[in-house]
Amino acid sequence: MHTLPRLLFLVFVTLCALVHGVPTPQGPGGSPLRQPSGQFRTCSDVPGGSLQLTSLNISPNPVVAGENTTVTITANSTADITQGAAANVTVSLGGLFQVLDQQIDLCRAVTTLELGTGCPIPAGEKNVVLTREVPAGIPQTTYLVRVEAVNGDGSNLACFEGPIRIVQPANGG
Repeated sequence: MHTLPRLLFLVFVTLCALVHGVPTPQGPGGSPLRQPSGQFRTCSDVPGGSLQLTSLNISPNPVVAGENTTVTITANSTADITQGAAANVTVSLGGLFQVLDQQIDLCRAVTTLELGTGCPIPAGEKNVVLTREVPAGIPQTTYLVRVEAVNGDGSNLACFEGPIRIVQPANGG
């Protein structure tokens, strides 16, 4: 498997947790989410959406290549997530060099990750915990991840961005 698909896997896990009723941080101007190392923020250049993320935790943080990572998200959605909902995920090094730009069908992602049966996903509070093994081949560095999600009708669901640091295991992997 090439490095980019492996990196996509980690981003995909984070996004899929987000999509199962999870959103973006509250507050104008990019309020930080409570996350131990690094801060995810709402995108300052995209209007707020119907998903309000109240907490996001990635454990371990930093993420260790070749080991399990757990993403825990709590969020509240004021609108159902409908068929056709999608997210654009971009990953870059230092916010400058883009290494990934991927469109994801959110309804299909929920089913694929066994988080539900797809869309519609009812409005309301959601608590999602997802644990997956991160592929060992992901290079050690800090990636800037940006996720822009829209509902089936084209309205904004959420937009957030922040760093995800990946390290190699202490024993060298």
